[in-house]
Amino acid sequence: MKITSIRIYPFDTGTRGGKIRGVADVEIEGTLVIRGIRILEGRSGGLFLGMPSIRLREGEFRDTIAFIDKSFAAEFRRDVLDAYMNAGLICEDPVEGGNNEN
Repeated sequence: MKITSIRIYPFDTGTRGGKIRGVADVEIEGTLVIRGIRILEGRSGGLFLGMPSIRLREGEFRDTIAFIDKSFAAEFRRDVLDAYMNAGLICEDPVEGGNNEN
C-alpha cells in the first residue's frame, strides 16, 4: 500500500508541551482517506501522531485506526511528519511513534 496524498492543516498555539500542532488527512492508493490525524508535540518537544479515536464508556480513548504492518506504520508516521515539516512550520527533532500502536 502506498500513500498517494497527504494534506496538512498546520497551526501553532505558540506554547510547548502536549499541544496539537496540526491535523492531517492521508489518502492511501486513491481508495481510502484517513481524516483527523493529529500532529502533537510532546513535553520534550518531539512530534508524534494521534490517530482518530473514540471515547469508550469507561472514559478511555481507543484508536479507530490500527496498523498491522509495522513497516507501513513507520513509513506512514515518517511521511506525515515530513509533510508537516515541509508545510512551513519549523520543528526540532521529530519523533516517530505515538499512541497508535493499540
